[in-house]
Amino acid sequence: MNSGRPISASAIRAFIFDLDGTLADTEVLKARTYEHLVQQLLNAPAPDPRVLELYPTLIGGTDEQMVRALVDRFGLSAPLAPYLEKYQVGEPWLALHHLRFDVYRAKFATAERLRAHSYTGTVEMARAQHAAGRTVAVATSSPTDEARRVLDALGLSDVVTEVVGLDQVKRHKPHPEIYLLTAKKIGVQPSEAIAIEDSPTGIRAALSAGMACVAISNQFTDGKLRAQAFLSQEWIVYDRQRLNEVVERRIATLAADA
Repeated sequence: MNSGRPISASAIRAFIFDLDGTLADTEVLKARTYEHLVQQLLNAPAPDPRVLELYPTLIGGTDEQMVRALVDRFGLSAPLAPYLEKYQVGEPWLALHHLRFDVYRAKFATAERLRAHSYTGTVEMARAQHAAGRTVAVATSSPTDEARRVLDALGLSDVVTEVVGLDQVKRHKPHPEIYLLTAKKIGVQPSEAIAIEDSPTGIRAALSAGMACVAISNQFTDGKLRAQAFLSQEWIVYDRQRLNEVVERRIATLAADA
C-alpha cells in the first residue's frame, strides 16, 4: 500500500504520530464534552445517546465538521445565539467551536485528566523511537496549540520535534498535505517515516503521502478499522500490548522488501 521508494530498516528516520485516539484517549473526552454541551444547550434532563452515536462517524475529520453536524442534527442554532456575541462570531457552528474548547479545557481535559487518559504503550513507544535516534513528530487534526498542550501534559514535549496541526494546512486528512508538510519540516522523505494512526481517514492520508503506516484501534475506530481496505489488517493493532511487536515487524518487512 505504501508508495514512494522502498524503505529499509536503516532508512526509517522518523515516526509521525496522530494525537487524538493514538497517544491519548482524548476522543472520549471530546465526545463527553459534546454530550454535555448538547444536554446543557437544550436544557435536556439527560444526555442524548445520539451524540455518542454520531461522534464516531466523524472521527478523523476536523472540529468544524463535527460542530456543524451537531448544530444541524440537534437544532442548536437558537440555543447558541447568546454565544455569538460572547465569542464575536457570526455563525452558530463557530460559537459551538469556541464553547467546546472552553468547556473541554476547563472541565474535561485538564492536564490531570489528560495524563489519566494517556495511552501508555504508545507514549512509551514514542520515547523509545526518540531514544533510538529517530525523529518523532505529531500530525494532528487538532489545532497546533491544543496539541502542544496535550503533549505537555503527557510529558512528551522533550521527545516530539515538530507538531503540525490542522491550522497549518489548507487540506485536511484524508488529504496527504499534513503528512507531507510534517515530513518536510523534520527533513525526511515520506518514505523514511512511519505514521502511527487510529482511523481510516488518517491511514488514507499517510498512505497517500507515501508513508508506511501502523494503525491502533480504539473504542470509536475499531469497527471502521476492521472494515477498511486501505491498510492490511496485519498492520492494525487491536491489542495495544502488541504494538511494539507489530511496529518492529513492520520495519523488518519493509527492510526485507527493499
